[in-house]
Amino acid sequence: MAQAATTFPNIGPEETLWRNMSFAPGLASDGSETITGTPTVTITVLSGTDATPQSRLVSGPLVVGPLVSVLLGTMIASTNYEIMIIVHTSKSQILSLSTQQQCLAD
Repeated sequence: MAQAATTFPNIGPEETLWRNMSFAPGLASDGSETITGTPTVTITVLSGTDATPQSRLVSGPLVVGPLVSVLLGTMIASTNYEIMIIVHTSKSQILSLSTQQQCLAD
């Protein structure tokens, strides 16, 4: 499973934003492989305090081609989250990407 080496731009506790992750590098380059089913999204706390980090997933995941989009919001100030998305593909691969999302202080 691949891991993304990216961090989303900071978000404020009052913001609700779509975030996208591209699985294109893990899919067959000839376009013969697609994401199938519903991706699994897991949100955990890396630093700070949030008793219900999974509730920061407002909507999604939505799949458009190799992109998986999630709507994040109501995050807790001064908390750093890890967002992990796992997908299955039409060629029986299981791919994952994770990234960090920092919520700014109030």
